[in-house]
Amino acid sequence: MTNPLTARTVLVVDDDTLLCELLAEILTEAGYGVRCAHDGEAAWLEIQAASPDLILSDITMPRLDGISLARRLAETGSSIPIILMSSAVTAVAEGNGDVVRKPFALDALLARIARVFDDRDAASVGAAR
Repeated sequence: MTNPLTARTVLVVDDDTLLCELLAEILTEAGYGVRCAHDGEAAWLEIQAASPDLILSDITMPRLDGISLARRLAETGSSIPIILMSSAVTAVAEGNGDVVRKPFALDALLARIARVFDDRDAASVGAAR
């Protein structure tokens, strides 16, 4: 039997390479497929190549910040959920965004990611009726 999480891919976007690698390792251990990008422009290219099921993105990054990435997704009509991360949460997520304050508890982050997928699954079931 296939683990349903393995079909779910999380794109981790953070210019902090060590944090990106740590999150990738933790999410992989939790059963998710993971891809990484180190700024919003690289993330946009990843999204165009193969849409992830969820984006976990830092807000403050070079070239294209997380809020601009969320805005670009919303402008294209994308339904990919995005969770934004920041050590200074002063900005409000736009469109389909959600903000997590750094540092965060890993178990709380994993629970939030699972909740996003549970909500999407429930919405899909409701839409199919």
